[in-house]
Order: sequence, then C-alpha cells, then structure tokens
Amino acid sequence: MPDRIINSELWQFLTKIIFPAFITTSITIAMDLKNNVSKVSWLTASMSVIIGVGGAYLSGNLIMENLKGGQIPIAVSVVTLLTEKTFKFFLHKFKVDLFLTAICDSILGILGNLIKGKK
Repeated sequence: MPDRIINSELWQFLTKIIFPAFITTSITIAMDLKNNVSKVSWLTASMSVIIGVGGAYLSGNLIMENLKGGQIPIAVSVVTLLTEKTFKFFLHKFKVDLFLTAICDSILGILGNLIKGKK
C-alpha cells in the first residue's frame, strides 16, 4: 500500500508542478526567441529552465497545501514566470550572461582540444 501512495504523490507532483513549470519556461523562451527581446543562447535557455522549474519545485509543497486542484497549475505557472523573469533581470543587469558564456566556451574549447589532441 505505501508504494501506491508514493507513486500517487509522485504522479501528482509531476503533473501539477513539474509539467506546468516546464511548459511555462518553454513558452517564455519561445517568446523571447520570436520577439528578439534578448540574445537567447543555449546557456541562458538552460539556465531559464533550471531556475524556473527549480522555483516551482521549491514552492510546490506550499502551493499544493494551500490551493485546490484546478488552481495549482496556474499558481505554479505564475511562480515559474516570476522566478524566471527575476532571474533574467539580474542576469542582464549584472552582465552575468557574458561571464558564464565565456567560462563555458573556454571549458568546451579545452575539452575539445583534449579530445582532438594537440598537434
């Protein structure tokens, strides 16, 4: 019996928290790409997904305890948007994007040189 309870809670958490958060971040990334609001790289897109879904994950239990069934996905989407947009504001305000992109590009260049072998 405990296995069914755990599976049921996991299924509810995935369908009510993680899935709406992932869909919300995907839509905001697609809208940014369409409107050319900012430079969208693979780093900013992956960080948006991680931050958006992470914010929904952290607030998921609080939302599930205080809201009813149909309101949960909407509240999760709002929390996801708020966390992602706040993150993007700080990312562009402090130019963290350029710094992280330079670090990731240099790490990938070093790994590429190691794999190919220097001549």
